[in-house]
Amino acid sequence: MAAPSKKGKSFLCLQIAMCVSGGEELWDLPCEKSGVLYFALEDSERRLKDRRERFLSGGAPRSRFRYLSLEHRVPRMDAGGLDLLRRELDSDPEIGLVILDTWGRFAPESPGRNWYREGTQAAEPLQAMAQDRQISVLAVLHTTKMKYEDPYDCIQGTGFQHASDNFLLLQRSHGTRRGTLLATGRAVDEQKLVIQQRPKGFPREGWWDLVSREEDGEEQAEQDPLITALQESPKTPEELCAVLGVVKGTLQTRVTRLRGRGWVIELDGKRNVYTLVK
Repeated sequence: MAAPSKKGKSFLCLQIAMCVSGGEELWDLPCEKSGVLYFALEDSERRLKDRRERFLSGGAPRSRFRYLSLEHRVPRMDAGGLDLLRRELDSDPEIGLVILDTWGRFAPESPGRNWYREGTQAAEPLQAMAQDRQISVLAVLHTTKMKYEDPYDCIQGTGFQHASDNFLLLQRSHGTRRGTLLATGRAVDEQKLVIQQRPKGFPREGWWDLVSREEDGEEQAEQDPLITALQESPKTPEELCAVLGVVKGTLQTRVTRLRGRGWVIELDGKRNVYTLVK
């Protein structure tokens, strides 16, 4: 998975880890429950613990979730990091997913003479280990700042094109909570997912919610009609019931769900007038 800095990729990695370790659906995708080993190489113990607690929101702790943070000082893979990873996997055969956040902190130092060849050679031992142990490895990369006609070109030169089965590319404009997640690879059809991150003060703050999905150029509308109605203008419960053709009890259930996700709020100074969170 690749994304620019500060766009929410570590939040998404932790969300994937929580879903897999708890056997919870990721949006509409079932996750096979297994152990997760998360190398959070750019996050402190305190930050990671805080995010994990927010994501759990009082739910059951994830006993199958293990992590190593910045304080653990994980060495690069050619300086003992790969051996450390093998020992961690040997100690817990239930681990089915390893997340390396980020690959740049774990990969061997590169002289930079041939980024593609060096990146491929670095990734090959990791690929072989994953195949031998029948596990998945999610490596997180930063993208370049250059603009390309093909968005996946922004992660070229890393060598991962040869070693990886699938790619995820997270894109989000500055100052917005909505982004797109592009997916392609050998095992998945090319897809574009529109996702939105929950704001501060809402349950599971920072969690990414699915807004809509596009496959093979055709958008699959998954947006709640209530959101569509509020995109036109703020509305009262009576107006929403009339537009959606539902009774007040049904409407309240839907409003409560969307407020919990950080999408809908009451308009400032006007009780029972709903609008979208900007």
